[in-house]
Amino acid sequence: MQSARYKRSNHIEIEDLLQDITKYANYYYELNHAQTSSDAANKVLKRINILQMDLLKPYLLALLAYYSDAKINSDDFAAALCTIESFIFRRSMTEAPTNSLNKFFATLHNDVLRRVNDQYGYLTVLNYVITHRNDSSYFPHDQEFKDSLDTRNVYHMNSKNKEYLFDSLENQHSEEHVNVVENMKNKTYSIEHIMPQTLSDDWKKDLGPDYQNIHEYWVHKIANLTLTAYNSKYSNRTFINKKTIENGFNNSGFRMNDFVRQCEQWTETELKERNELLKQEFLRLWPFPQSDYQLQSVTTTQHTLDDGFDFTGYKALSFTFQGTNYKVKTWKSLFLEVVRLCYEINPSIIYDLVNATKTNKGLYSNFSDHQGLYFDHVADGVYLLTNNNTWNKLNIIKKLLTLYDIDSSELTIECSKNTK
Repeated sequence: MQSARYKRSNHIEIEDLLQDITKYANYYYELNHAQTSSDAANKVLKRINILQMDLLKPYLLALLAYYSDAKINSDDFAAALCTIESFIFRRSMTEAPTNSLNKFFATLHNDVLRRVNDQYGYLTVLNYVITHRNDSSYFPHDQEFKDSLDTRNVYHMNSKNKEYLFDSLENQHSEEHVNVVENMKNKTYSIEHIMPQTLSDDWKKDLGPDYQNIHEYWVHKIANLTLTAYNSKYSNRTFINKKTIENGFNNSGFRMNDFVRQCEQWTETELKERNELLKQEFLRLWPFPQSDYQLQSVTTTQHTLDDGFDFTGYKALSFTFQGTNYKVKTWKSLFLEVVRLCYEINPSIIYDLVNATKTNKGLYSNFSDHQGLYFDHVADGVYLLTNNNTWNKLNIIKKLLTLYDIDSSELTIECSKNTK
């Protein structure tokens, strides 16, 4: 059914459909192995792939296809990936929910394309769209991102996020790349608590009378964590001992230990100082995208059927149903198209309405098995009453989706204010 829906909505023949499947299979391989034709983009993809976020794939596939069709240059392609990278990592650090992102990434490319024009290119529009969401798929701003370093228990983040974070902090997007991820996986590298998880009497003395609160607050924060290849030798030694022992901090080749090497003690003062330095590093590595895009005089809005929006006085432009976007010109064409898509999913439900053979919540009067006045063709032996107003059309769709056990949130409608 999915392939049939794709074939009809894109007016594509079977041979062309198979070519599309092959093309996108190749794109999928290029994304998973970071082997696109853009070296700059591949570097970003390697980092993104560490996070193993399948929900990104619909958008990344669409973006790669757009780049492969020469509609965006290599620099903007890589920059768009950096925007996505910053978005997903900032949300991870701030513990923003992910349950809304599947739908967000499924429609993001089309959301951008609707605004691209001669004045504003793809990257400019993307940066605007992704940073101007006020719902659950928002892009965390700098202050919230920085504040997360004060609160986030980094040590207990899931493994892939920790591997990504320490790889990024150590390599800093440099050409001289240390394979942190692989070495963390095989235990060659490990995360070291500079102030140990268990305090010795010497550590308590060095931290001062408030050692318990200091330890509880900082022990698992990023300011107290670093990389080492000699974790077992460090144990809960004093800070000076950790610095000066063989292969200690003083001899460490890790960039992450540059600040630590300069310190003569490790107290709350040093923790706060390192924390502030890391905040600036985080903003540099995961910047908030900038855009000079400005909304055009005719603005569009997107809504689902259950968010309480009154569509009266608005013109239908497109709708996204189960992840696929469809252009329309009128509410009538949207109405017919949604019913046709439902028919493709399961024709028997529509035929039950035509024949009025099952409980149908009053929908049967809107369907007929023959063409009559104001009835438009849906499929063989199926005709739909279409002379009703916008509210009724959308109400019928909502009831129909209920029959199909499809959540109303899977249908998003884009519309603009009717200026006539």
